[in-house]
Amino acid sequence: MSVRSNRRSARREQRERVRKQRRAAVTATTDPTEPRPSDILRARKTKWGLLALFVGSLIIYGLTCARKVTGEDAGELITAAYTFGVAHPPGYPLWCLLAKATATLIPFGEVAFRVAFMSSLLGAATVTLLGALILVIAQSWPAAIAASLGFGLLRDQWSHAVIAEVYTLNSVLMVGCILSLVLWAERKEWRYLNLFALCFGLGLSNHHLLA
Repeated sequence: MSVRSNRRSARREQRERVRKQRRAAVTATTDPTEPRPSDILRARKTKWGLLALFVGSLIIYGLTCARKVTGEDAGELITAAYTFGVAHPPGYPLWCLLAKATATLIPFGEVAFRVAFMSSLLGAATVTLLGALILVIAQSWPAAIAASLGFGLLRDQWSHAVIAEVYTLNSVLMVGCILSLVLWAERKEWRYLNLFALCFGLGLSNHHLLA
């Protein structure tokens, strides 16, 4: 019995040493005093820069936003959203709820314009989050501005950011997933992993392409 108890105690001590080593390794890699790439997002200049990126993108999209019902699935999606209906599969429940809220809250313009303007808002948010992502990775404002605006002015992105379509909601959630994973990989904080799970789950309730 004494031999067994000695072995058990030795195993417990070994496991405890391994736990302490792992904690020490995590503490060493997450030293709060060590500067990190994502610290650039906390700077006041960065916040104003990202706000300017959002406003500039929204102005471009808003000036070219459709005032009437356009082609593709716009008519069906607007009707499904405004009447609390169900669009063609996969149904786009999240998009329909957001479009209904936007069409109700915006006090001007026709319903088609209000729903299309939601795409503009989401498109501008995509450009902004993409700018933040590139800023963390490249640590360069010129690279962040060029990459995010370059993406936002692509024909496919721009064309879907000015009509009633589901793709800008999908793009903003996709970029949100990537940004939250980048921040989690750097900081090892669970809130970023939870944010990724939230964005991914919301994305699945909008479009199966995110899967």
